Amino acid sequence: MKSINITFLIPLLLLYFPFIALSDNRRGSLPAPISCSFDIPNSTKVRSIRPDSFPSNYAGTLANDRYSKRIAIVFSLCSEKNTKITLRIDNTNIDFNNGYLINDVTGSEASDNVTFQLIDDENNPIDLNQKNTFTKTIDESGTAYFNFFINYVKKIIFAQSQGIYLLVLRSLWK
Repeated sequence: MKSINITFLIPLLLLYFPFIALSDNRRGSLPAPISCSFDIPNSTKVRSIRPDSFPSNYAGTLANDRYSKRIAIVFSLCSEKNTKITLRIDNTNIDFNNGYLINDVTGSEASDNVTFQLIDDENNPIDLNQKNTFTKTIDESGTAYFNFFINYVKKIIFAQSQGIYLLVLRSLWK
């Protein structure tokens, strides 16, 4: 009796197998990954910064406009067209205290009070703690462009932050 069941089930399984193998469920219904070429066309080299490069001494002050640099991130030759592509800045590159890009510059000329602010096309500073994911649509030619500006920004160092907070608290109580 067992041999009859096995001989009956094998042809049935062989008939059913091609439908299982060809269905989208074999990959958990996930879409195929998109492949693209990736390029940052111009090298982003920012000028050396000096204390007089900032219009004020307050934290959050951007350096003068001549220090602002454009960063273009280009995805081209994409395998899919008219679909969304997402660029995400990893949290390990973001200072969670202020939403700036972390300054990894070291050496005798480096400053602990200066880092980098990412700025959108409309010249608005981007708080990377609030938004670190950016989405564009791949166009008909298989290309998507992400455009940003980057500039130096002053951070608050501990000694300065105490004085600034005291000044703010005094003005609130008047």
